[in-house]
Amino acid sequence: MGYSDFVSDLNPEEEAKSDFETVPSGKYDAVITEVDWRENRAQTGHYLYLVVQIIGPTHAGMKVFDRLNLDNPNEKAVRIARSSLSQICLATGQKSDPPTNFLNLPLLVSVAEETDDRGKSNSIKAYYPAATSFPPVVRQVTRPQDSMEPANQEHDKAKAAWLG
Repeated sequence: MGYSDFVSDLNPEEEAKSDFETVPSGKYDAVITEVDWRENRAQTGHYLYLVVQIIGPTHAGMKVFDRLNLDNPNEKAVRIARSSLSQICLATGQKSDPPTNFLNLPLLVSVAEETDDRGKSNSIKAYYPAATSFPPVVRQVTRPQDSMEPANQEHDKAKAAWLG
């Protein structure tokens, strides 16, 4: 089958409409779900591509994308990218290398909704530490009473006596 077989019934006026939705400007709890080091289109540098998924309080599941131009002939682009990367490090408490350190850690993102000649889009303006922390997963371990060390038994007796 050739190209014509796939586009013969194309209706540009109808099909040009996109299901793509943007996120309203605001701050959102989020996690970085993907990181990738990519070459830029002009092949003059590289950027760190980030997929940031909103987890709440609203718009959970929506994704926002960021490109940190860390290797670029434009010094201003590099400064902005390094600032964003530093914000991510501070927000997550992780080092920047490897960037997979950032995956699935909670943070707060400031998202802007913008409109240009191509339509609406989102950009991430800043990264902050998560507004709420997620409770750690606690594993309960039970031990048989007779395997407890004497020191632990003494501690339990002292605690019981103190509690009265």
